[in-house]
Formats: sequence, C-alpha cells, structure tokens
Amino acid sequence: MKLAESTAIVTGSGSGIGRAIGIELASHGTQVVCCGRRQDCLDETVSMIESAGGIGTAVMTDITQPDQVRRLVDAALDRFANIDILFNNAGSFASIAGVHEVDTELWWQDVTVN
Repeated sequence: MKLAESTAIVTGSGSGIGRAIGIELASHGTQVVCCGRRQDCLDETVSMIESAGGIGTAVMTDITQPDQVRRLVDAALDRFANIDILFNNAGSFASIAGVHEVDTELWWQDVTVN
C-alpha cells in the first residue's frame, strides 16, 4: 500500500502519539483526518500538518459515541472520498487497579474507549 494519496483517520490525534502519527503519515503524502475530543488540539495538529505541506482536517469526535463516529466517517468521505487507513490510537486506562479495587464505571469506560 502506498501512503501517498491515501486517506487515514487517526483517533486521539490532538496530542502525543496520535499527533506524531498524523504528522508522520502526512509527511508521506497521506491525507489525515484528525479526531479527538478537543477541537483546539486537533486544529493545532492540522496546522502542524499543513505548515509542513501536508493535507489534514480536524473532526471533533468522542469515539465512545456511535453517532459521532458516523459523523467522523461521513466527514472523512465527504472531504477525501475514501478511507484507507484507520489508526486506532485513542485509549483509556483510568481503571488500572486490582480487580477488587477497580471502579466498575471507570472499567467500563476503558472497555468502551479501547
């Protein structure tokens, strides 16, 4: 698969590893759809991609919400016509503890995100 002229969705791309992956993919000619929960961070990632000559767009998305995921996919398809790569970077580890100590709601949140 060629990265150039491909389209990638990168979850959690407003910071950290997701941001780095988005920027790296864009440096190889991939059109990058950045998604996450913080619009300002996503906009910053897209700005970094574009200032390096890449193509990106930001779609604020909570991946635990099916309607928002559908909106993300629709936005990616509307802008770029196809999706070739899905980099599932978003993750949650709020409930790391012994099974007898973990908060069940936090545990389920981790399951839903991951």
